[in-house]
Amino acid sequence: MNIFVIGHYGGQNTGDQAMLKVLVCELAKKGHYVTYISRNIEDHPFSSEMIGVSAVVPKIADVIRAVYESDWIVLGGGTHFHDDYPLRRLLRHYRYMARLSIVSGLGKALGKKVAYISMGFGPFRTFLGRLIFRTSLLFADYISVRDCSSLAEFNKFKYRAQCVLAFDLAAGLLNEISNKEVKQKLILGISPTPLHGAEQRVGMSSHVFWRLVAQLVAEEVTRREISVRVFEFRGGDRESDRDLVRIFINTLKNAGIEVEYIPYMKNPTDTLLKIKECKWFIASRFHSALLAYLAELPMLIIPYHRKLIDLAHDIQLNPQALVDIEREGWHSKIKGQLADLLENATKYVAVRPITDAVEAAKRNFEFLQLKDEKK
Repeated sequence: MNIFVIGHYGGQNTGDQAMLKVLVCELAKKGHYVTYISRNIEDHPFSSEMIGVSAVVPKIADVIRAVYESDWIVLGGGTHFHDDYPLRRLLRHYRYMARLSIVSGLGKALGKKVAYISMGFGPFRTFLGRLIFRTSLLFADYISVRDCSSLAEFNKFKYRAQCVLAFDLAAGLLNEISNKEVKQKLILGISPTPLHGAEQRVGMSSHVFWRLVAQLVAEEVTRREISVRVFEFRGGDRESDRDLVRIFINTLKNAGIEVEYIPYMKNPTDTLLKIKECKWFIASRFHSALLAYLAELPMLIIPYHRKLIDLAHDIQLNPQALVDIEREGWHSKIKGQLADLLENATKYVAVRPITDAVEAAKRNFEFLQLKDEKK
């Protein structure tokens, strides 16, 4: 079959790269021809020599041609449908969601099958956000949802698609590194990221927030022989983590802390291996928390978006591992949480076995069986 994969690829985002890598490699291994859309064709996580895999840039003529030549249109993972952004960023996101809906609708009009897999949904706070999402559901034949809260959000709407509860596609990365031994060191890993819509609710900018968190981290690690590894999960210029990573690193260095910078890497497997070398982790991006979970690390989660809370629930992480940044006095509480993480690590390890998550992630590919049944 010919499969056209759409999504937010080529933007130097580790999470998107992880989902793309697992999706494309699995489809190619099953003998399907895959075309995926990418803003930057050079920014891909697999070998350029992969047979049957090609990329197109998001130009109208190229996209229409890819849709026309495909059997399936597959939206490959992530929280694409939500409206939890401040106004200026939200307007751009409305346009992005509308484009996904238009491509899906075009595929449907041309007699193609449409699958939305490894999806996170919501929250929806606006009429227009709900309208675009409701319209998109008219075109889907198969939907897999990656967490229980997104499934509950999804079930508020009418839909015609076959729907299953799965897990995030990125869990498939473990199949690639299962036999690799990684030596763990006394390293606290952390992934700063912009707070987006949470800035207003927290009452401070992302720059001020992460400088404050870095000061709290410095106080705790100074008392112990611990180094810090700071991960840039999203590179590039648009919505990059880079400025915040620099602020975090400079704050630690000024406090005399040994710190290592891990820049964005095109291959998410390399990032996962770097995370596995850590002994503890503080996550703020969804996929930084997910990769820390796959690495079986004790962690704290700083949730700028509901999807991180949803993930914590689904992997059965102790609620104490979530930092409620929207509650007054959060900075005092996180200091205690961080100290407890470093001293009582087992309390901060997710209960759900990673083998269970990997098996659940395989359900994302059940849309291929749906096609066979319709033949």
